[in-house]
Amino acid sequence: MKKKQVFIGWSGNRSRTIAKALQRWLQNVLPNIKFWFSEEDLAKGKPWAGELLEAARDSAHGVFVITSDNKTAQWPVFEAGAVFKGSRNAICCPLLCGVNQGDISGPLAEFQSTAIQDREDVYRLVKELDEACADGKTDEQGVKQRFGESWPEFEQEVKTALESKPPDPEPAARRADRKPKEDLSSFFALDRSAMGATKPARQPRSRHPLFDYDPMTETYTARQQVPGPGYYEYDPASQTCTARTPPPLGASYD
Repeated sequence: MKKKQVFIGWSGNRSRTIAKALQRWLQNVLPNIKFWFSEEDLAKGKPWAGELLEAARDSAHGVFVITSDNKTAQWPVFEAGAVFKGSRNAICCPLLCGVNQGDISGPLAEFQSTAIQDREDVYRLVKELDEACADGKTDEQGVKQRFGESWPEFEQEVKTALESKPPDPEPAARRADRKPKEDLSSFFALDRSAMGATKPARQPRSRHPLFDYDPMTETYTARQQVPGPGYYEYDPASQTCTARTPPPLGASYD
């Protein structure tokens, strides 16, 4: 029988360190659940963004590591939205690491969070994941024993990560302040209404002689391929342009 999958989301080096420790620890405490972590589970040689999105959509639940470094980043929102869109019954839990509930905003703030330094709070999350993923009777006594035996080591790993000096900037592909090239609101559009929230209005595309600009993804879609040094980077495969600076109306591209 295929294990149910829980997605471990992160953004930024400190968050990644904690997420890696979390994945190992949860896999030990709840061995009957598959905890998906990008560094361990992304296949080599494949487009990572598409595979990550597919993994999030295929996950029954998700835990998202939030630190002071990524509390305003859009990657956790992107990943949580994909998990939530895949299952309306999904547990989408922000795991607060050195931050408070009031420090996060946007769609993630609508979900009940867990404080990683609160042992009892984390144990409640572990129990809920176990019950939500169980096809039959859960091994509550075994879970409690494994949790108690392994908690001190995991707690120390988290403490060390939080007390470490600010990490060096990570590669651009997973930088905490980088925006996914997706309309984040679309992931919550249908489901937020069921939670009593209103879908945010999408901004209309601005008009340009050569481009359609989408402010949600900060990209320009070219009507035709034209040179424009200094204004944008053009991808002929997708026919999209990522602007370094917005090209001014009426500018010459010859």
